[in-house]
Amino acid sequence: GNANVVDTSSGDATAAQILKGKKAYVDGGLVTGTMTNKSGTTTTASTVTESGDNALITIPANGYYSTSSKISVPISELNSSLITKRTETLYVSAQGYQAASAIVIDMTNFSKVTFSGQIGTTLVFSLRSSDGSTIIQSATANGSFDVTSLNGNYMLHYDLRTTGITGSRAITYVLE
Repeated sequence: GNANVVDTSSGDATAAQILKGKKAYVDGGLVTGTMTNKSGTTTTASTVTESGDNALITIPANGYYSTSSKISVPISELNSSLITKRTETLYVSAQGYQAASAIVIDMTNFSKVTFSGQIGTTLVFSLRSSDGSTIIQSATANGSFDVTSLNGNYMLHYDLRTTGITGSRAITYVLE
């Protein structure tokens, strides 16, 4: 045979598998590609769901994506509906010193918040309005809050005071 002739009978690519505007011979016929080239682009994720300790990000559209392509997910989406367990370490520099932190979370899909702190600390945990101005529930020991009736954003505020211990202390909260 002729070196310029190639047998294309085993070709099985479809137009959707070939980049738009590119041409290839498949099983003896010329196929023009229809796949969108998204190489180097940033595309917003269509859905974000939780699976154990991972966020699953659905690629929003078919196309060719390269290593320079990016999938965009709003930080607020990752910081609210997907956070189910969080451990924070607050540093206490001297006995009796108080350290505090807070996060605003959409409570719509949760029924309970369980919280705990390390031995040697007094943990004050409160559930507040999203701007922090109104305390809805408060506790001074390890425990939980029922959040079944809450919809929308609320602030989880926590602080700790050491009793005879300095250094880093961990606070953990779990949303169920």
